Amino acid sequence: MNASELLQVLKEKFGDQIDDRFYLPKAFWLGEKEMVKAVYLGCDPTNTNKNIRFDFAFSHGCMDKGFVTFRKKHLKQLEAIGLSWKTVYTQNLCRNYFKTETSKNKIWKQAAEMWIDVFREELDELFSTDIPVLLTSQLLLDVLLKEEKRPDKYDALKFYDLTTPIPVPAVENKLERPLIPVYRGVNGRTRVSYQLNNFPDYIQKIREILPKG
Repeated sequence: MNASELLQVLKEKFGDQIDDRFYLPKAFWLGEKEMVKAVYLGCDPTNTNKNIRFDFAFSHGCMDKGFVTFRKKHLKQLEAIGLSWKTVYTQNLCRNYFKTETSKNKIWKQAAEMWIDVFREELDELFSTDIPVLLTSQLLLDVLLKEEKRPDKYDALKFYDLTTPIPVPAVENKLERPLIPVYRGVNGRTRVSYQLNNFPDYIQKIREILPKG
């Protein structure tokens, strides 16, 4: 099943919870495989303004002030680990728009599970399996793990303080690639920011894992 076919299935299954915008933002990258050091993965387009159309994932090409600021925040995360938009393949797990913001979306996990095979096939056609996937949200880890419930060792801050080693092994996730959390925002329980610059040891560990050259 390709992306367009899956979008029709999602619409049939979830009805008006799936946005009617049937164009899908494309992955953003320069098309040069040798430059890609990691896949930078988001949850979904998350754009409730129907007057704004995204041609590419993470709003690339959109010059609306709010989305320019959004990209700058992500770029800071990439720069902290020696990457840029030129050295990552940027994509969302769910290509479609939803009517509800991701963190409040009760159907997101079900829809995301349906996108996993499409995304894995896309990556397998483009990149070797040693190219890691950088996860921008813990929601992504929860849906990609083979275990139904995320183990305590995979709580966000246990990665960041290096209590739990990275990457999450390929054998433990449905993409069958190394996964590395680079979350944004603030931990709801501890109020600790996930901004990578707050965790220099974690930054160093990620830099050691990323492909060289």
